[in-house]
Amino acid sequence: MVTQIVKKASDGSTQPCEITRKLGAFNGHDTGIEACITEPDPDYSIFDNNLLDFSLAILYLYIGFIFAAMIPGLVTVAVALYNVFSRPYQTFADITAFMLYFALTGGLALLAMIMYLVLWLSEFPNSLPKTGSDGNTIVKGAYTIESTSVDISFWLLCGAVATTIFGIVVAVLANKDARRMKENEDFIEQKGGNTNDIFSL
Repeated sequence: MVTQIVKKASDGSTQPCEITRKLGAFNGHDTGIEACITEPDPDYSIFDNNLLDFSLAILYLYIGFIFAAMIPGLVTVAVALYNVFSRPYQTFADITAFMLYFALTGGLALLAMIMYLVLWLSEFPNSLPKTGSDGNTIVKGAYTIESTSVDISFWLLCGAVATTIFGIVVAVLANKDARRMKENEDFIEQKGGNTNDIFSL
């Protein structure tokens, strides 16, 4: 999810060190930690509140919204494939249904993005615990978080939201085009009677 640069505070007698910390949705990994502590454990769970201090509720919401957005997204793909190989029904596979699927996917993905932004801008930059269980814990005061930047997962999420917005726009335009075609068909039928002969105009 994010990449952090964590530095050890220098008091003149301690050799400064720099840790590159990568935090995912479930696990974390520290690079360069060997130069900072004697018994390093570079891999850890992001849910370990002895190593990280931030709101887990925001993380749970982010994960929940991500998985929830996948459901209508997969339904959209399945229905689209169904429409390619068969005649669409006027229920779950028509244009209005696609607008609903895209709206649900985009809305849930947008909520996930909001949770991501809260984690990135508010929670992760202050995620160092105040105290540790042992001398090998990276704690606030002894260490500082110099920067917190997003990883590719954020841009993939942005792409997912943009794709759903594009899908909604295409569905709206297709719906307008379908209505226009239906109006033209009704006009032809009214002019030509029940013969369905377009040359009767």
